[in-house]
Amino acid sequence: MIEVKDRIPVSGDERVVVTLDDDQTTPGATTDPKEPGILTWRIPVPKSGTKEITLTYSVRSPRSVALAGLD
Repeated sequence: MIEVKDRIPVSGDERVVVTLDDDQTTPGATTDPKEPGILTWRIPVPKSGTKEITLTYSVRSPRSVALAGLD
């Protein structure tokens, strides 16, 4: 069993909305209120095996809001 953690943005501005795309993201991720924006998967992977994990999200905001760190 391996544990994989990945991050999605967390907005401090109510005008900026981050939405996880459940249809495109690998199911089974858990969240912890102590780690906002962190998703964790615990996945069995056989020796010499591989597993692909997909994380997809969208960020929406009014054009008047400047977003940083999305390059």
